[in-house]
Amino acid sequence: MKIGVRIMPSWFKRKDDLRFLQQIGVDCVNINLVLLESYQRTGIIDLEELTTLQATLDTYNLPVERAANMGTLFSPLYLNEFDADQNIERIQQNISTLGRAGIPIMAVPPFGIHSFPGERKNEYLPQQDTTGFPPFDLEVNGGQRSNRQRRGGYGHPTFHLAVLEKQSSITTNLTHEIIWERMTHLYESIVPVAQEANVKLTMHGNDPPLKTVRGCPQIMTHHADFDELFKRVPNAANGMTYCVGTRYEAGEDVIEGIRHFGQQNRLFHVHLRNVEGTLPDNGHYAETFIDDGDINIKHVFQTLKDVDFKGAVDFDHVMHVASDSPNGRQYVAFTVGYFKAILTNLSPSLAQKEL
Repeated sequence: MKIGVRIMPSWFKRKDDLRFLQQIGVDCVNINLVLLESYQRTGIIDLEELTTLQATLDTYNLPVERAANMGTLFSPLYLNEFDADQNIERIQQNISTLGRAGIPIMAVPPFGIHSFPGERKNEYLPQQDTTGFPPFDLEVNGGQRSNRQRRGGYGHPTFHLAVLEKQSSITTNLTHEIIWERMTHLYESIVPVAQEANVKLTMHGNDPPLKTVRGCPQIMTHHADFDELFKRVPNAANGMTYCVGTRYEAGEDVIEGIRHFGQQNRLFHVHLRNVEGTLPDNGHYAETFIDDGDINIKHVFQTLKDVDFKGAVDFDHVMHVASDSPNGRQYVAFTVGYFKAILTNLSPSLAQKEL
């Protein structure tokens, strides 16, 4: 297993941040393609620009494990807009380029509320340069609306169904069945290209994991939905980013889920955050410090080891700690250290390498 970290453009503006990741023992990084100016302009990545970025990261022994696309390329496919076919060609071209650059995984975003024009980000550019918060209710000064105060009042995201119900709805004729048809067409078009390029595709799933959000149908919310995707497109290049947080928030057994998909060789990447509360049982949840929620993180790592998972585990979202840097270096260091301690405990051979 490897420990991965998601990086955004600001990390390249402060090169000491990259050195910091190297110093705390991060094994690899996950990038968003918006790091590339060519992708920002056209949605198509330039191989030379990509390899230059990789060379910078290689300076700090940080190989790229996974590349993610913004949803802008994929939304027209789900909405059946005029440029849908052109976007499939762009995605196919990007997959081939990632393969030529030796990047083993590309993330595929699910259809969701931000797929609609009025809800989209501006073209290919990110709206927020951060290690990552979900688009929810961020309680920076502590969990006033959480089911309990978080220790010391650290900043953390929460989600409440009662708040969602007060938000405006999207008007759409889309149904779950229509989205399934269009996503199946997308996958049938890009998975063979990925297999040829030696690139694996990972579907993350919807966050929050609800079948409908503000009138928008969502189809990737539970384990059964991933089973359906793999049934429709059974190619070995078709897999998942198993997001422990969203699967737990949906009220599912994350240990059984890891066993289920691990035994099918569908686990290509893992997001691991801790959570308190589930939507079915509580109607809300709070994302927490990695050691401060309901999930037994060591049990998760043990199960990943049991299914012989060899990919990267990414701690996912950053909690805000007093006096921390804008990209959460204190929290990153705490969580990476926590992960490394568990891995060393599970596999003593993973202890500090001989000098």
